[in-house]
Amino acid sequence: MHSVIKKIYACGGQYTAKVSKGSIYVKEEGEPSETDAMREKYLSELRKNGFDCEILNVKEFLYK
Repeated sequence: MHSVIKKIYACGGQYTAKVSKGSIYVKEEGEPSETDAMREKYLSELRKNGFDCEILNVKEFLYK
């Protein structure tokens, strides 16, 4: 995850753990932790209500 945060700042962005404050959600590979699963469920609800947030896995984000 350190490389993800480094790229965010290198591109002029800001990191936040708050799903509702971001424009991109970077999803970990494999089975999500309980916390990540709750975040992803919350994000899904936000998106159903019109929240604009792109979901990428780590590789997609790092090579975007």
